[in-house]
Amino acid sequence: MGRGAGGTAAGRHGTFSCSTEPVSGTQGKPIGSHRRRRSSATILDTPHQRISDREPAVKYVILIYSNPESRQLWSRLPAEQRREGLEAYTALNEALTATGELIVAEALADPAAGRRVRVESGLATATDGPFAEAKELMAGFYLVECDGIDRALEIAARIPEAAMGLVEVRPVTALSGFEA
Repeated sequence: MGRGAGGTAAGRHGTFSCSTEPVSGTQGKPIGSHRRRRSSATILDTPHQRISDREPAVKYVILIYSNPESRQLWSRLPAEQRREGLEAYTALNEALTATGELIVAEALADPAAGRRVRVESGLATATDGPFAEAKELMAGFYLVECDGIDRALEIAARIPEAAMGLVEVRPVTALSGFEA
């Protein structure tokens, strides 16, 4: 699967259909139908290039989940389909790096490798559980800085797990947003 190409890809947890066709965004507008914008000096070469210092980009975290169904699907895929799925992530990472929108993208280790921290009476203790029973577990994330929610949704739609509804987009809020 080439960069920006549509087709079928095997994601980290299954075979999913990926497309570069616009999908519905907020307010019913298609995602991916960005028009070129003008700054005071030039027409942008790419639709997602930062426009100017006066138009701040917004940070979004794109959360990728897995569930028993997606994990089972992934485990049954042939090696070639797994490779194609991982290539979808490579292509997305390269595209977001080229536009300057990618801050960080990471896959997370199995939850069994995690530790829970609790502070009681000033003493911190770490345990390996019990963890809350959950069918969906965090599998990875992207932290991006882009023009707005429609662009963040466009990026999220390129993640293979989006075909199974396992991708969530949230704006990042500064601590100042919690002031009383």
